Amino acid sequence: MAILETQDKAKKPTKLENPNTTISQSNEVTTKNFLLLMGLITAAAVLVGGYVIYVLANNYIRSANEVKAQDQLIAALDKKVGDLEKLKPNYAQIMDKGSASISDGQLILRALPITEDYKSLIASLEKIGEESGVRVTSVSQSGQAAAATPTTTTPSNGTAGATSTVIAAAPKSFSFTINIEGPYDKIFTFLQNTEKSSRVINFSNMTLSGNSGSVTSSLTMKTYWQDPANINSTMRPLQ
Repeated sequence: MAILETQDKAKKPTKLENPNTTISQSNEVTTKNFLLLMGLITAAAVLVGGYVIYVLANNYIRSANEVKAQDQLIAALDKKVGDLEKLKPNYAQIMDKGSASISDGQLILRALPITEDYKSLIASLEKIGEESGVRVTSVSQSGQAAAATPTTTTPSNGTAGATSTVIAAAPKSFSFTINIEGPYDKIFTFLQNTEKSSRVINFSNMTLSGNSGSVTSSLTMKTYWQDPANINSTMRPLQ
């Protein structure tokens, strides 16, 4: 029995313990510090790497969006160039005077100029008065400029079921009062001639005084103009 116990003790491995010396304690502290430092370095590397990946991904997305926007802009410009090429013959035809002394384009600008063109309006009224047999004594603007209601259309953009809304620029208007003198029948001749004027003039009301041979009349009228088209670029930088 004593022999078996001796054999069992001989089979069990002996546990080795590190010597508790100054050198072993120093090595243990150094190892722990090294592992802690490596952990901090690894964590810092992960954070820096993640930030770099985030920045690169954002730059890639931004660049991709810019390329896409540029492609869309180029496509839109190509379409506009094509549309302008189609309009060239029409423009040339409109601006061609032919046998007439004035082109259709000039008539359009006279009917609806791009400014109030108040001086030209007065000159035109004086000429109409002279042709009608009356004398224009004064012309004064009697109302502030006002914009009419914009015209909204929804033309197709070429894709089935797709439309785009276009808001046409509204013409502006102002009222004016013109005082004239002349025979009664010539007053109405003047009114008829203003309706035939190349510039759009609408009659509102009038007052008459005097006799049929010599009448003084004050007429309130309205005329129009339209600001030039805005051809500035609508491109906006990506945010």
